Parts: sequence; C-alpha cells; structure tokens
Amino acid sequence: MRPKTVLLVAGSAGFSTRDVWEGYREGLAQCGVQVIPYATFSMLRVLSPEAVGNDIVGKAHDVRNGVDAVVFVDGMHFCGERSWVPLTLRRSNLLTAVIKTDDPYCPIRDAHQLYDLVCTNERSQKPDEEAYLPTATLDPPERSGLIGKETESDLVFVGTLFEDRVPMMLRLAEHCARRGLTFRMAGNVPVDASKFKRLSSVDFSSGTVRPDAKWRLYAASKLVVNLFRAADHAISPSPRVFEVTALGGPALLTGPRRDEVTDIFGDSVYHFDDADEMCDQVDAAINDSVERKRRVAEAKTITDAMHLYRHRSEDLLRLLGRAAAQKTRLRVTADATVDADAAAEERLAWVIGCGRTGSTWLCEMLDALPRIRGWHEPYFGRLVQHLAQRPSERKRPGAFFFDGNGKAGLQAVRGAFYQVARDRYPGFGKETLVVKEVNTPELFAMIEELFPLSRLIFLVRDPFDILDSYLDMRQPDSWNRSSGERMPSDPRQLALHVASALRNAGEAFDGFENSQKLLVRYESMVRDTTAELSRVCSFLNADQPTEQLDRVVDRFRFDRHTDTGPGAFRRHGRPGIWRQSPHFTDPIRAIADSVLGQWRQRFGYTESESS
Repeated sequence: MRPKTVLLVAGSAGFSTRDVWEGYREGLAQCGVQVIPYATFSMLRVLSPEAVGNDIVGKAHDVRNGVDAVVFVDGMHFCGERSWVPLTLRRSNLLTAVIKTDDPYCPIRDAHQLYDLVCTNERSQKPDEEAYLPTATLDPPERSGLIGKETESDLVFVGTLFEDRVPMMLRLAEHCARRGLTFRMAGNVPVDASKFKRLSSVDFSSGTVRPDAKWRLYAASKLVVNLFRAADHAISPSPRVFEVTALGGPALLTGPRRDEVTDIFGDSVYHFDDADEMCDQVDAAINDSVERKRRVAEAKTITDAMHLYRHRSEDLLRLLGRAAAQKTRLRVTADATVDADAAAEERLAWVIGCGRTGSTWLCEMLDALPRIRGWHEPYFGRLVQHLAQRPSERKRPGAFFFDGNGKAGLQAVRGAFYQVARDRYPGFGKETLVVKEVNTPELFAMIEELFPLSRLIFLVRDPFDILDSYLDMRQPDSWNRSSGERMPSDPRQLALHVASALRNAGEAFDGFENSQKLLVRYESMVRDTTAELSRVCSFLNADQPTEQLDRVVDRFRFDRHTDTGPGAFRRHGRPGIWRQSPHFTDPIRAIADSVLGQWRQRFGYTESESS
C-alpha cells in the first residue's frame, strides 16, 4: 500500500541532511505524493526539542492531514532522549521510516525498534534487515542560467574540510600553485586553514554554502573535487557525485576510489586513490578538454537516467508499501481481530491487463484445480470508478472517499468485496481466490491500497493481437453484439482503449511489491501450457502435481471447443494472428504502430517473438 500523504521530517543536523530532505521533498511530490514538510532546522530556533517532538506527533495524527507515513530524514537527532518521537508514532500504528544520512559514520542504535523501515545510504555496512537507498540529486538548474555568475576557476571544492581531508587537499592546492591553476575552496572549515590561505592559487572562503551558490561555483569550474571522508570499507557515492554529474558542465574528480562509484560511472568520471594519482588526474582533465567533455556528457546521461531524487522516491514508495504490508501481516498474526479479512488476503490474487488476452482460459484452468477458485469478471472495480476518475475526491470533506474520515469509504468498499466473496466462495481463506478483473482498469492502481497483502498476475499479450481481436469482436455478426453499446467502433479509439488498459496495468504492476507479483505471457501459455500453469500455481502457493496439471490443460485444449474461428469468442488459440488478419489493413497497421508500438516495445514483442 503505497502512501498517498507523507509527513517528511528532517533532523536538526546540517550538511547533507538538508540536501537529502529537500531531495525527497521534491522527488516525492514528482511521484504524485502529497508531502507535508517539517524541517526541524528552523523550528529549533524558536521551540525546544520537546515542543518540536510534540508538534510532529500532533501533525502526524491530525485527521485533516490524512498522513499515511512519517519519514524521518535524519542522522542522529531522533535517537537517545528524543527517540520517543518515532517510537510514539510507530506504536500508534502509523507507518514510520528513517533515511539515515550519517551512515556509515554515525550509526543509530535500536533503529529497528523505532521505525518500520530503516534505510541506509552505505551498501557495505548494511545489515540484512535494512534497505539500501543511496543518495541522489535534485534536478539541477539550467547551466546556461549559471554561467557568468561566479569567477571561473580550474578546480573547485565545496563541502566540509574535515581534519582527515587536510593533507590530501593541501597537496592538491600546492600542485595547483605549481601549475598555475586556480583552485576555489568554499564551505565549513572546522580546522586551521592558514596553510591554504597563504597559497596564491587558492581562493578560500569559509561558511555554509547555500544551494544556489553551490551550483554557481560548480558551473564556473572545469573540475569539481569530491574527497570522501575516511570510513572503513565504505563503497557508496555521496550526494556531490550525483550533483556534479547531473549538471553537465564540470567533470568530476572523486576519491579515494569507491567500488560503487566505479560501477555506476566507469571512466565517465576521474578516479584517484592517493595524492599522486589525484594530481595526475587533474593534469589529464585540464590538458584534454575534448576527453573531459566526453566524460561529462556520458556521466550526465547516467545520472539523469536513474540517480535523481524522483528515482529514489519511487524506490522509497515501494519500500514503504512493502513495510505497510508487513505491518498488517504482523498485526494479523498478533491479533486476528484487527482485520478478520486480512488473514485470507494472502490467498487472494488479481488477474489484470486487458481483455482478449487469454484471461478466461487462464481463469478456467485455475478454477478447475484443487484449492483454487476462479472468479470471472465480478466488475468489482466499478465501485471505485468515480474515485479513479476524480482523485481530488480524497481531499473533499463532503466526499464518500474523503481521506480525512480515516478512509472509511475505501474500508467500506473493501468490506463489501469480502462479504460478497465469502458468500460466493465459503472456502475463501483456505482456498486461493483468483479474481479476473481485466475489464476494470480503474481498479488496478488501487489494488495495492485496498488489498496490500494480495497478489497480482499481469497477463500480457502482443498488443497487435489484442487490437485485432477487438476489431473482430466489433463485426456485425460477432459473438459480442452488445459490445457496440459499451465500446467505440473506431479503430483508433479501440487502439487507445487497449493502450490505456496496458498503461494502467503496467503502472500498477511496476509499483507492486516484487514478491507479490507475476507477469504471464499469453504466448508462453500457448507454447507450454503445463509449465506456465505450474509457474502460476507456485506463485499462488498452491503447487499441483504435474499429472493434475496435464489433465486440466487437456480438458481446456483449444481444439476441444466447437464454436471457434472469426467472429467467435475463441477464435484461433495461437499468437501472431494479426499478421494474416483481414482486419489489419495498411491503415489499421499505421494506427496500431502509432498508438500501440511503444507498448509492444515495452513488453518485448519484437517481430520474431510475436510471430
């Protein structure tokens, strides 16, 4: 159950904590989450830590806010004597998470007693029970708007000059002085900086660097230095690695070398392990501007593709969804009265996708197996159609689906499903219930919220074959004459209908917990039906003997049906029909390419695979 509203709390620590908090604040909003920001940085100037803690607890429980989860972006603030804040929220059944910004330098003790989800940004020291969520960067400002705002330099270092960094940075500054290179240093300096100030090549300024000033300094340089702090066996990147590479102007010089930085960027950034190699890399980067610009462009492509905070926010939402399901699972185990239906929910599965994909065939076979029941198209999804079309109803106080009433509307819909399901299938809970709902795509995105412990089967077929089947169904003498009342006859509109269903299913599938979802291809079902049916049963924790599967597969063989062919409900029982179909004229093929081509590509339907 991915949260819709997140209270995002920042610890009081400076340095990277503020950048990470700002990153998730923007990234979560880009993912469609309502973010309630709470930065303790400024609050602690006017309120005591006790008052701030009480305020956080109050905001989290205020029904007007509709908070689903509280995420702490924190190093060491909400621990020790202030650990009561996350502990209070967790014990009141709110979903809690912490993104530890000071790993691997300052571990938080007893983090798993305080939070449902604990995320670390350092892979090498990650305990098994923690999730790895590395740092990233916000979308940088346009570089063209930064040029000329600062004096140009060859090298720049922006950050904190910790004591263990001083010898290497001093060596670099002296090298720049010998080479006649300009070297700008800006940031917090807890140590004596007099040795740097005496070098004419160094432009040294001390103090906190605001984000806008940081970007200007980066943009005015040819090479940005990232110097990692001394930490045993640390291998993961820091925020600066992603910030510089995302900007696309200066090259990045980073070290001592970390394995994960190398794995991500290869030679698109300049690496070093010691002072000698660092100075050599400076010379290489400054002397060869063509090679430097090649590396800059390649590194920017890598960061833009997968290392922005909107990417990390998607990862965080998936982790929160998993933690929410686990929290429900533990509550049910401890007290079955919490939700009598949740105990059966792990035996519930949904078949989603689009019509004309073989979903009836799959559901029939599953229903014929022991310990599995198949429910054909209850159209349960229509109950949430209004909300799917008008998501703003969740924030309207007078609406049935208003979140501020404890989501009572959604709970009522969930309860209605279980009441009807139990009346229809009294063995539900002991038996697995597979619900075929391919024709209500408005439901797909809400399955995770309504039924977080259930399973998802995404049935995929070549979109061209789906469209061809819809075109056949719309013929005057087809099996589904009533479809004309519900569906358009225009081929483009039919193609758009298929594309919309696939998009809704794909987005729901991508956001679902990995262990609770399975993709099944119609083509694989045709090729080896027993093997594919066995894979589905295993996914449902309802394994069947091979002999049993063979009997069911034989019972539902296509050639056992008498009413088949054009215009029939079961037409041909094989993939690639669109290639010989009279419906797929040149104009229809052009529409199919235009509307459905991207979906064929996304689901891997090359010419050879769909033939």
